[in-house]
Amino acid sequence: MALATGTKPHPIRAENPSVIREGAASSFVGFIAGVKMNFSTTTLFFMGLIGSFGLKAAQDCPPIEGSHRLSAPRKMMNYGTVCSKLFGNNSCCSDETADHIQAGENRFNNFVGRVIVNLSYSQTNECENLFERLACLIECSPNFKNISLPKEIPLCKNTCELLYSACSPVTTCSGDWGAAMENETFDCTDYVHVSLTKQENLHSKVKSPEDFCMTLRGSRFFNVTDFNVDCYDLKTGKFIKLSDPGTSYHVFSYIGMTVIIIVICLASLYAVRYAMKRNRLIRGL
Repeated sequence: MALATGTKPHPIRAENPSVIREGAASSFVGFIAGVKMNFSTTTLFFMGLIGSFGLKAAQDCPPIEGSHRLSAPRKMMNYGTVCSKLFGNNSCCSDETADHIQAGENRFNNFVGRVIVNLSYSQTNECENLFERLACLIECSPNFKNISLPKEIPLCKNTCELLYSACSPVTTCSGDWGAAMENETFDCTDYVHVSLTKQENLHSKVKSPEDFCMTLRGSRFFNVTDFNVDCYDLKTGKFIKLSDPGTSYHVFSYIGMTVIIIVICLASLYAVRYAMKRNRLIRGL
């Protein structure tokens, strides 16, 4: 059919280079905007998950029955105590509590001064030091999870050997130190004047590390594991994982790292989809 007079055929639309450049620039801007928008919203959600998987246990100071633990860990100011050397940078106990422990005035180690005769003897130092570390662990460790009682803290199996080796030479009036831990009124000075035969070295009253631990387990404060399981080292205060004995505590779990990767992938996917949609709109102009 003939065209009407004065009309021209509609030319085929050619892509204008300037339009293409503008579209590319707009796509790049859209890509960046998509990354920002989707990463910011998605990240907030997943980072909360990371905190629940990896950081919650490290940041809480769950209360332990009979203790003076803080509600949240903090850095200690006095680095002259055993507790500060173990947990000074991230401690669930105050400097005041650490001072009481060092003075033997904390309920978790004050029994040592009541079961040992002649505390001035140098042979008692190592024994006192280990029980001081036990008190520091209970009062100051930030690594507890789902623990509310001192007896729920699993001490490593070698704790029995450590304590018996350090305490067996000391002079005591009792072989049942678990009962002494429970009875806050028990004191060897009450027996010294009654019968000198009650004063003997611990190894004369208790014959082995296993027997010593058996008496200590009778208290509410002491729990040594019978097997090689995840446990707390008495000397260092660190949590020893059976699968990784050289590591004290994992702040970020493998689950947390997986979540980070998922966040990055989702942000990239949303950004690419946004850029593609932007390109289609520009090419349709």
